[in-house]
Amino acid sequence: MKPTFTLIFSLTSLAVLSFFSVQAKCVEGDCEDGFGKYEYPNGGVYEGEFVAAKREGRGAYRLHNGDFYEGEWKNDLMSGKGKYVYNSGATYIGEFSANKADGEGRMVFPDGSVYIGEWKNDNYHGNGVLKKSDGSEYAGKWNMGIFEGSVRRVYDDGNVYVGTFKNGRRHGLGIMTYASGNKYKGEWLNGKKHGFGTMYYANGDTYEGHWAANYRHGKGVYTFKEQGVVRKGVWQKDRYKM
Repeated sequence: MKPTFTLIFSLTSLAVLSFFSVQAKCVEGDCEDGFGKYEYPNGGVYEGEFVAAKREGRGAYRLHNGDFYEGEWKNDLMSGKGKYVYNSGATYIGEFSANKADGEGRMVFPDGSVYIGEWKNDNYHGNGVLKKSDGSEYAGKWNMGIFEGSVRRVYDDGNVYVGTFKNGRRHGLGIMTYASGNKYKGEWLNGKKHGFGTMYYANGDTYEGHWAANYRHGKGVYTFKEQGVVRKGVWQKDRYKM
């Protein structure tokens, strides 16, 4: 049995070596110091400039998963200006560093959303504008993919927020127009109504005063439009305490 095992092992090893030797090779031109076409074991194909057997200068690389990059290379990595087309349909045009979007760039997504601005390590970072297909717009500072700045955001439930964001949440001054017809204008903290603000209700009622964690909380004035009644005093978690 031992010789049979050895033979099988040897044949398997030979097959693997043959596979790599067939798949990984320079199929055209000069792949050492010049312009050539190189096929990789994983099915990727690069066509472009080489220096010391590494991708250097300009070249195009079609990855095994269908992604495609065309642009500048340095030390065998995508570095400089280039264009990357994802198999999902998204396209990035801009600057790269060590195979990552880094610097100024523009990303167009399959649904029509567009980001234009600064990048770092494949993340929105620095000044940039994200315009989403639903009409939302994020314009301001980004910190490794997290937005901080002024925004107009349309939510799935139909609510629309215009104001400032911090750490990816409503924070500071902002206006929320609700699908129900209500509208809040005032201060926000960590995504919730907090501080001083005014709520304009769809039925014509209004509340002007203090809020805490989305509740009417503290001193405030509630005006009932139809009854013409004004309730002024202290509120605790939406309950009037006089």
